[in-house]
Amino acid sequence: MTLSRRRFLSSLGLGASAPLLLPLAAQLSATAWGQTAATPKNVVFLSMSGGLPDLQLGWPSRRPLGMNDGRRALSFNEWDYHPALAALSPWRAQTVILRNLSLSLGAMQHSGGYGLLAAQGRGDGETAVGNTPVGQTIDQLLADRLGVDSPFRSVVFGVDQDQRKVMHESLFARAAGQPLSHPVRASRLFEALFPAAAANSERLVSDRRVLARVSADVNRLRARLAGAERGQLDGYLESLEAFDKRRSGAACLAPNAPSAERGAVKELPAMLDMAAVALRCGMTHVVGCSVGGGNSHFHFPGLVGPHVGTRFEEQGFVGEHGHDGAEKYSEGRTIAWRWLSTEVAQFLRALEAPGLSGRPVLDDTVVVLFSDSAHDHHNLENSNWRFVVIAGKNVPLRTGGRLESFAWDVGWEPLNPQSRSVASFYCSLARAVGVELPAFAAGGGGARTNGPLAEL
Repeated sequence: MTLSRRRFLSSLGLGASAPLLLPLAAQLSATAWGQTAATPKNVVFLSMSGGLPDLQLGWPSRRPLGMNDGRRALSFNEWDYHPALAALSPWRAQTVILRNLSLSLGAMQHSGGYGLLAAQGRGDGETAVGNTPVGQTIDQLLADRLGVDSPFRSVVFGVDQDQRKVMHESLFARAAGQPLSHPVRASRLFEALFPAAAANSERLVSDRRVLARVSADVNRLRARLAGAERGQLDGYLESLEAFDKRRSGAACLAPNAPSAERGAVKELPAMLDMAAVALRCGMTHVVGCSVGGGNSHFHFPGLVGPHVGTRFEEQGFVGEHGHDGAEKYSEGRTIAWRWLSTEVAQFLRALEAPGLSGRPVLDDTVVVLFSDSAHDHHNLENSNWRFVVIAGKNVPLRTGGRLESFAWDVGWEPLNPQSRSVASFYCSLARAVGVELPAFAAGGGGARTNGPLAEL
């Protein structure tokens, strides 16, 4: 053949539409060249600051779990969703909840900060800025392995304090001393992901011109091929035509530009919709979302809308309420998590649509929902981290609607054999998406266990 596949792809000249269309062109051209490849796995990290307490985590039907209740595994019928997470119940069979994973980042922190996803370092304490990352976070390690051929190694974004509108980088880091900047406005995320659509109000017309240019390039190449190669390329053209016809319903149409309205309740749904498009279209395989990351006193967004009809109506929003007393804090957490889990449920439904592989994107995706503040507003010895994990049917994690509760591992006491670490969870997560990770972080982040979890 006169042109290699790589040279062919580089010759398409997609310009600003490349992030949206290049994964499609790559897949179809691979088919035309008789190549096959496994569908890459996707991983999504969704965090909300301020804590995910035991009450909101779930309701064991036999007896409540104590704070350090030792090793217990509750099966499908032994626990139920609290209203805070009830929106996720349709995916219960694909869910496993991990409670009390150990990670030592310093006592009485407001947030694990970079240290949580890096499984090492210090958490965010009393300042608005937080600490510098001391290592690469798990999302970026996976992005390095999964995002080699993607237009975006990862798509990371967040929503922050609605009054100050400050940019706060608190969770995601490329490497030690290298925080990962990310947009905290829906409009900025849209501009980053869909520059052609953002710059052109005639988005559909522009997209069709791009497809016409791709077809013209393929036709020119077709004239230089013969025999079996030309037949394979004819299949490519048929696929392009079929894809063009599908685009009116489309997995890979850029979404509508977000409205100019500000605030977490208005902006997060649009941002999650954009993330779903990016995953469906192969623009990325790693997504990170931070809702009010870091010290929640400074960065938790005031939730306007969910406050209506509650005790917070006079205040005008639901906040982090960490120092407002146990009852008010718990009620605020229920409202905040009910809002977020409802938005995550909508995101999961969007991932049930077919991607470029032709099957539901969720089948090859694992979604990890957690709080960077562990179980409470202050996370004590940082040995009580919990994660709600929802895995697609092609992701090899043992889920089955279980709640796995572990024991705390306190650094100055003998190792508790019933404890497991955050670092161990990350090793299991990496293996599930095709990245072998025998250990993560130095010494498992001080938790003294490392390597994949047998429980997963």
